[in-house]
Amino acid sequence: MKRKLTIRPRNRLLILGMALAFVVFAGTAAYSAYWFEREKELLRCENARDILYDEYRDKAYALSDVYAPIFRTETNVSAMRGYFCAHPGTVMDAYFRAALLDVVSQMLDMDPDIDFIVLHNPDLPQNVWVQRDERSLALLPEDFPFIPRNGGYSLHGSMTWYDSRGHGHDAFVIQGGTYSLGAGSILVGYSLEPFQSALSRTSASDAAVFLLLAGDQVVFDSSGQRYGQTFDTAWITPDKTWQYDGSTAWCADLREDTGRNFSAAYLFPPFDLLKLSNTNTWRIVLIMLAFMAFYVVVYILSTRHILHRVFSIREGLQALGANKLAVRLEVTPHQDEFDDIAENINAMAETLEKNVEKEYEMRLRQVQLELRQIQARFNPHFLYNTLELIRGQLYERGNAESAAYLEKLSRIFRNLTSSKSFVSIQEEISFCTVYASLLELRYENAVSVSYDIAPELLECGVLSNLIQPVIENYFVHALDENADSNELEISCQPEGDDHICFRISNNGAGLTPERMKELNAQLRAPDMSARSYGLMSIARRTLLFYGADCGIRLQPNPSAPGICVEIRIRRMTLEEHGRKLMYYK
Repeated sequence: MKRKLTIRPRNRLLILGMALAFVVFAGTAAYSAYWFEREKELLRCENARDILYDEYRDKAYALSDVYAPIFRTETNVSAMRGYFCAHPGTVMDAYFRAALLDVVSQMLDMDPDIDFIVLHNPDLPQNVWVQRDERSLALLPEDFPFIPRNGGYSLHGSMTWYDSRGHGHDAFVIQGGTYSLGAGSILVGYSLEPFQSALSRTSASDAAVFLLLAGDQVVFDSSGQRYGQTFDTAWITPDKTWQYDGSTAWCADLREDTGRNFSAAYLFPPFDLLKLSNTNTWRIVLIMLAFMAFYVVVYILSTRHILHRVFSIREGLQALGANKLAVRLEVTPHQDEFDDIAENINAMAETLEKNVEKEYEMRLRQVQLELRQIQARFNPHFLYNTLELIRGQLYERGNAESAAYLEKLSRIFRNLTSSKSFVSIQEEISFCTVYASLLELRYENAVSVSYDIAPELLECGVLSNLIQPVIENYFVHALDENADSNELEISCQPEGDDHICFRISNNGAGLTPERMKELNAQLRAPDMSARSYGLMSIARRTLLFYGADCGIRLQPNPSAPGICVEIRIRRMTLEEHGRKLMYYK
């Protein structure tokens, strides 16, 4: 019967509730995304500002490294002292100028960002400087943008200076004293390019403005609008909120070094920050709307699909409940959860069907076995009595050896016609010993048979006549009467706590790998309907009685040419064998 899809009132409330949840979630997500993006932009600005601050601080604190070449040699000290102790009228000869230029060149080499070094002696009417690109001792131009008014350490803002070709360059100056060299100071001019290069490597927005300040002097301005101006930082507080500098609102933050009186700051225009922080808001809204529409469509389609599959599974289970074990549920190529359920139900139905067939087959085989046993009991007693009569006559006539062999033959007949389905391993090995001794007589003792039986396994149970077909196969198919040595080894050892493994090894001709692979495949899945004996009989019996993890397998003899037949059974007592046999009956 075809089912019609209807949306129940409670499901309508569920859809409305989900829609409301999507709206609330979209609003919350948009608001969270705004603050996340805002904090991310401000964090990028803070990282960029810290990079500029560290770059500037390294220059400010590394001035002593620039001074280091002065004190390397006595010649360098003498040259610098000669300049700063000079007075008006002092004549600098070529030797003195060369020594002075050498010292300043070494100072320039201490930092690739140094553009020039000025040696300022207030007692001289005109001082000298050395440019990095020129590397010559030149007189300081009269229009040089910065002349110190007093000695000692100080940081100064950006300025523009011109080289000998008239090209302008932006730089900031760090002024240092002369220590004990004389009166005056040394000016080190640094390029602003490292700051711009460091800033370009960050991910900070171009809308933000980054400043480096020496006191209230602008050393670096990423926007280039505040050079030559003073900048008061008193209005910048450390809370990163909107702040007002008297004319414009900014989102600003400041980092200071009070020891050297310099600082770094960033200024972010409010509108630009708001725009950047909301770049994902409209995407979030559209995604939430799409999800809401998708949810409704998926609800309708999935409900229709689920109802169809549920009704199909229910009908299949009803058929199985009516003992129609041949029914199989439909399995689609999609392999969803319902397909897994359908496959499991089909597997269960197939297992039930096989178990029913197996139970019927086992009961049929048991009946056939009982019939054969009943039939076999008509004749064995006459055979035993006859053999015993012959044995007695042979013994009376002095042929004791033949009588002994006839006794062994009688024991074999009794064992083969016995109604016992299982015996102890000790009995099984004893029977194999008798059987092998008769075969050795036939082949005139051409075979050496050895045994390696674990003592603790002797009282365990085993299906009767389990090893005899393997021994018979060896004497019929693998024995070479012309060989110097024919060896047969019978081993029985525990395998873990739950299994026992019989190994019957020989040094015969063996089998080709292809033939051994073919036989193992047949032994793993023996034909239960075939009437055959030997290895196939062992495979069927162990599989039926002990389970799928037991059976027989052929493999090469590890210690000699030939093959090794492994028979794996469960480790069970005689009582456990009896209880299991009663269960099958």
